[in-house]
Amino acid sequence: MKINLKFIFIFLLILIYLIQGIQYLLYIPNKLDYFDAELLINYSAGFIRRGLLGEIFIWLHEITGMNLLAITKYFSIITYALLIAYFIYNFTKKNISLFFLLLPSGLFFLLLDNRIRLKDSLLLLLIIVCCKIIKLAKNNIFTKLLLLSLVLSVGILLHEMIFFYTVPFLLIYLYSIKKTPLKNVWNFLFIIPVLTFLIVIFSHGFVGAGDIIFENIKSYLPENSYTKDLPTPLFYINSSAKNIIFINFSAYSQGFSRGILYLQYLASLIFVIIRYNDFRNINVFIFKKDNGSLSSSFLATTFLLQLFCAIPLYFIAMDWQRFIFFALISSFIYTYELGGEIGYIKKFHFKMDSFIAKYIAPRNEALTIFVSTVLFVPHLKLGNIDYLFTNGYLMIFNYATKILFSITTL
Repeated sequence: MKINLKFIFIFLLILIYLIQGIQYLLYIPNKLDYFDAELLINYSAGFIRRGLLGEIFIWLHEITGMNLLAITKYFSIITYALLIAYFIYNFTKKNISLFFLLLPSGLFFLLLDNRIRLKDSLLLLLIIVCCKIIKLAKNNIFTKLLLLSLVLSVGILLHEMIFFYTVPFLLIYLYSIKKTPLKNVWNFLFIIPVLTFLIVIFSHGFVGAGDIIFENIKSYLPENSYTKDLPTPLFYINSSAKNIIFINFSAYSQGFSRGILYLQYLASLIFVIIRYNDFRNINVFIFKKDNGSLSSSFLATTFLLQLFCAIPLYFIAMDWQRFIFFALISSFIYTYELGGEIGYIKKFHFKMDSFIAKYIAPRNEALTIFVSTVLFVPHLKLGNIDYLFTNGYLMIFNYATKILFSITTL
């Protein structure tokens, strides 16, 4: 009987994800930390960026009496579970292999990085909604553009970074690929999310705004659930935080980014995504004989576009791995929902693949799979240690050594 090492590898990773997930489910939120403070930013200091969700959470707290920190936890669990369920359901329905998305750089990055407690899952779900609107509205341009504009505006009010991952792609898709008439009178509706974005970025805050919001949040929490120190997300709300916008580059030059690790992560991802078709026949969660597939040309081109459009984010924040992850997963959503074989995109993809084959590595399915499993993924936190990197093999080795150590110390 032939042993499927890829299946064993993925099985062990899923086991680790389950352990991480159970640990989070058992986690009792009793201290206001970075992630809770980010989610609870509200309009108590006036209209301010990222304040919409905090207002909703406080409203839910007031009408239900639930612990405010428990509400943020349930929000994280529900939105993340919906995102995972979306991919598992749709990929298995069309018999598409989930192998790549089950690697540490894929769907479970948010869980391993502890960023499950940010708004990323909800923003990705909104991107899915945008794709569904485009597909369902079909030729009804008014309905399509109005609903798109409203959903995008809500997303921008939640977190302005979604603008860079939606508006550029959707404009290109609607007007270049789908040939939506440029002279249509309803095109002006797209100005709504653009204006929302401009209003949001100019509503950065003022000196003391973060302190006002902090006092408001504290009024809903027990006294022992927070410290006197202003949480970092609320510090960024203060206008004095604008001085930090470019400090991340000096921090990177001093080794904060773990040197060349980001470059290898990004280069490896681009290499793997350009040759994504090599994963087609890996039978992980495939139940039929005929495997389905995604358009690798559409996926690769969309991923590069997402990376390019998000360049402004890399100048104003230090969590680059988050932006790369968001570009990756949003590209999978766009490809699954809207992707197809488009002539000039296929030609562009062929040129990229040919360049790699000529100057970097020949076309080899086993090599693509190997690179996808060994690439190091920079992340914020795994366990109790900050600013690390990992891959599937290191994760398995880490957990195996913990088990062995526990056994030997019994």
